[in-house]
Amino acid sequence: MRQLFIPVLALIILSGCASPRNSQITNTTNQNISICDKTVRYTIEKVKMIEGGNEIKTHAEITVDPLSKNINLNGDDPESGKKSFDAQIESIECRLNKDLTDGQSTYKGYIKQNDGRKTRSTMTIEFKGNQLVISGTTDNRPSNVYMIIDHWEIVEN
Repeated sequence: MRQLFIPVLALIILSGCASPRNSQITNTTNQNISICDKTVRYTIEKVKMIEGGNEIKTHAEITVDPLSKNINLNGDDPESGKKSFDAQIESIECRLNKDLTDGQSTYKGYIKQNDGRKTRSTMTIEFKGNQLVISGTTDNRPSNVYMIIDHWEIVEN
């Protein structure tokens, strides 16, 4: 299970965001502005494999700050310790309700790699099957896992 953790965390980390051409924030209704424009920290204690449904315990915090156009992920890797990275948001399509019990929000942008390359990716937060989950794609390839959000909170800047 530990050998699987590193590639799973890597997929999650690389799924942090994606990159379209124009930088914009889109809210579909005025009532969503309150949650869509706020900084929210999501706490994850497990990821689930899409095929087979196996769950892997982990700990990660993802902070989405739409105003500064940044997503930060901090996670624990049992083999190499803590991992952290930032992703830059280029566009947001937000349809989440204020209580995060319905809808979805999609963040597109990139993660700048150490060699200067940009990895394009998309992160979607959605209420699905009575759970708030995070899924994503990297360079247009869907991840084979999704993260189950255990807790979320609005962070005051």
